[in-house]
Amino acid sequence: MTSQVATLGDRARLLGLQDLALAEAQDFLATVEVGGDNRGPAVELFQKLGGDTVGEAWCADFVNAVVQIATGKKNERSPLEAIRRQAYVQDYVDWANREGRIIPAHHAEPGDLFALLFPSKGRYAHIGFVFDPPRDGQFSTIEGNTDDEASREGIKVASRVRDVTDGTVFFTWAREARS
Repeated sequence: MTSQVATLGDRARLLGLQDLALAEAQDFLATVEVGGDNRGPAVELFQKLGGDTVGEAWCADFVNAVVQIATGKKNERSPLEAIRRQAYVQDYVDWANREGRIIPAHHAEPGDLFALLFPSKGRYAHIGFVFDPPRDGQFSTIEGNTDDEASREGIKVASRVRDVTDGTVFFTWAREARS
């Protein structure tokens, strides 16, 4: 009798691209900086894949690395390659605007991306994956460079519950946007 249980090697074949990216992101949950200051083996791998310098904030590097891993397993090119500075959150939002990928909160799906506006910086400065789409004004995430207080300068990959605010933007990367 053949087992119906999918092996980890089957994951890329069985899952859609956004679901695969979320599964990959989940594999990194609880990844923690080693030695602080945006460092450690996994963090530095994220930074390398994002084209960033070791020691820099790495939330966008995490998103980029996960998408590269997922698209690589599907033998596809990452659409995020088109982003000029892959470690700079504002460039993700600018790309999503240019490509018509910004979506209303109520159209966000698991695996889409969100970015948070930081008025003190005058730009979007934190990014992650939507895990559970917004409902009742909140959504859950998987994001890098965060902490238990949901900071944008934390020390780990974690799942968070965030409020939808005027400073939250949602966008697609692996599917067509619906308005």
